[in-house]
Amino acid sequence: MLAIDPTGSRLLTVGSSIFLQATPFATATNKLDVWNVAAGKALLSVSLGSVRPGVALSPDGTRAAAIVSLDGKGDLKAPHGVKVWDINGKKEILFLKVPAGDPFHHLIFSPDGRKLAATGFMLGMGGIWIWMRQQVRN
Repeated sequence: MLAIDPTGSRLLTVGSSIFLQATPFATATNKLDVWNVAAGKALLSVSLGSVRPGVALSPDGTRAAAIVSLDGKGDLKAPHGVKVWDINGKKEILFLKVPAGDPFHHLIFSPDGRKLAATGFMLGMGGIWIWMRQQVRN
């Protein structure tokens, strides 16, 4: 899984190996890394335990978000949540859940970074959850 900020200066990877400017960056399975592309160095490295497809990087490159399974096994039917990290502070700042912990599938920050949206299924029907800026920053 990959995400990149609009300027191309920061790259988010989860559970993959990539090569950039002939310098190998490797991430272990279920590990989230945010890279400084020019320097080829990790700015944030977090073990996720269990992760589902769906990552996002805020437009200003200061926050990373990932969908995580709450059962620790990645079961598609298990409750899910969204974790958000402050990249510069190197810490988790939020853990977002919906009441039933319904599975999420995709994440995206709005172009101004004020909202974080997730899609998923609620009781067998599609749904969209949107969190506002005061919920997605310190």
